[in-house]
Amino acid sequence: MINNPSFEILKRHKFIIAIRILTIVIVRACFLIIPILFGASISNIVSGNYMQAGIYAGVGLSVAVICRVFQICMSYMWMKLFEVLVIEYTSQAEEKIVDTKQDKNRGEIINILTQDIEIMASYFPSAIRMIIRTLEALVIFIYFFSIGYYIGFAGISATAFSLLILNITSKKIEKSNKKMLESLDERSSVINKILEKPKVAVIERLDESTKKWVLDYRKKELIEESSKNGVSIIIEVFRWAMIIMGIHLFIKGNIEVGVIVVIYSYYSQLIDSFTEISDLVIRTKRFKVSEKRLLDFIKRKKYKF
Repeated sequence: MINNPSFEILKRHKFIIAIRILTIVIVRACFLIIPILFGASISNIVSGNYMQAGIYAGVGLSVAVICRVFQICMSYMWMKLFEVLVIEYTSQAEEKIVDTKQDKNRGEIINILTQDIEIMASYFPSAIRMIIRTLEALVIFIYFFSIGYYIGFAGISATAFSLLILNITSKKIEKSNKKMLESLDERSSVINKILEKPKVAVIERLDESTKKWVLDYRKKELIEESSKNGVSIIIEVFRWAMIIMGIHLFIKGNIEVGVIVVIYSYYSQLIDSFTEISDLVIRTKRFKVSEKRLLDFIKRKKYKF
């Protein structure tokens, strides 16, 4: 259990995970279908096939309603999985806590039982969605190649640049998270000492530890946001380049206007997908740091508070 508590917990809750995966797949499939139906409706309007356009619009509306219904279920299963993970992680950690005596590591322990467990518990429900969004990006690439190899290769190029940014920033993200949590541990320990026995010297240390934690937190956020927005900028540039290409092909009569609508919509989804991939990298680094802290705590001797 100590070696891999997360794996053991997830095995016990396979049903919740399965329902979570199913609802996400249905929702994301709907989001892939809707742009195609919308684009087909626009193309038929331009061609004067109003009845056909109305049928596509009606089907699109039905798919959109189904999508929103399953989104509610998807959110419920996120909270359900988060709930059981928080309870079980806490149960494992509390076995190491007895009595109520002062301990020099109290600040760290409080943060492990609160912040680290929250990070770990929210990781798996979110990671499921992020992984499926990654697979969704592959479906979008297949569609791009079906339109033309240049559009497909443009999508692949955008992906390559995005993954390069994520690779460069991933280690910095992990280090910044580790440093931020260590600063938070120090601040929490000072707060505990103040609450136990207020002293001027200790109160002054609170200002120092707070400034250090805020600085480390700012650095962490800047690194993470720079990573996510760097990826979004690359995809955004490629999206508008492809729209210009689509307009050129439409003028030459090589594609329909509806296809341009689909390209624009799919690139919008691609931006969201790569935002999810960026979040997955960031959350994975956070999870690794928090999991190590929890496992180190579980392996220690029992603490007396």
